[in-house]
Amino acid sequence: MAAKRNANSKNKKIICFIDETGTAGRDDFSLGIAMAFASDVAKADKMFSDLLPRGFNEFHANTHGRTFVRGTIKTFSDQAAETSLRMYSHFKPDLRDEDCPQTSYARSLIEAVKAASKTFRRTHKAIGQQINNIDVLVDMSEHNTGPIFKGIVQDAMMTDGLFRGVNSVVAIDSSVSRMIQLADAIAYLRHLAIKGEISNKELDQELRITLF
Repeated sequence: MAAKRNANSKNKKIICFIDETGTAGRDDFSLGIAMAFASDVAKADKMFSDLLPRGFNEFHANTHGRTFVRGTIKTFSDQAAETSLRMYSHFKPDLRDEDCPQTSYARSLIEAVKAASKTFRRTHKAIGQQINNIDVLVDMSEHNTGPIFKGIVQDAMMTDGLFRGVNSVVAIDSSVSRMIQLADAIAYLRHLAIKGEISNKELDQELRITLF
C-alpha cells in the first residue's frame, strides 16, 4: 500500500490556467499563468471569488482600476500561500515576421508551461519526480483554437521535454472559470510592468508572481 501511495504522489493531477494580454507575436504579448494541484483548485477558486464584490460577474482586469486589481491579487496571494497554487507570468515576445499569431501563441504557451512546470516542481519539493499529469486550460481566442496552434501544441506534447507531461490543452470561455480570470489579472499586471506603471520587483516580491 505504501508503494502505491508513493507512486500516486508522483503523478498528482495539475491544472494550469492561462490567459494573455496583448496580441500574439507583438511586443506587448504576455501570458498569465495560475498552476495548482487539482485537489486545490476548488479552494483557490472560492478564495478568489470571495474577494470580489457580491454579484460580481466575469473579472476583466483591464476594465478595473489598477489599485483594485493589485489589491485583490495581493490579498489572494496572501491567502493562497498555504495552498499549492502558484502564479507565473511569461513575457518573451516572438517577433519573427514569418510567424502567424497562432504560431507565436503556441510557442509562447509551450515555453510558459515548461518554465512553470519546472518551477512548480521545485517549489513543491518534487525534484526527482516527473511532472507528467498536467491539464492546460486557456482562455479561448482566435489565436489558440486554429489548426496551426493545435498542430504545434500536439507535436510538443509528444516530443518537447517537460511539455510531454501535458495531457491536453483546451480552450474555454473565461466566463466559466474564475481561475482563467485570475490568469487574466496576472497577465494584466505584467502588462502594467511592461509599460513601467509598476515594477517587476513588486510583482515578484509583493504579489508573488514569478516572472519568466
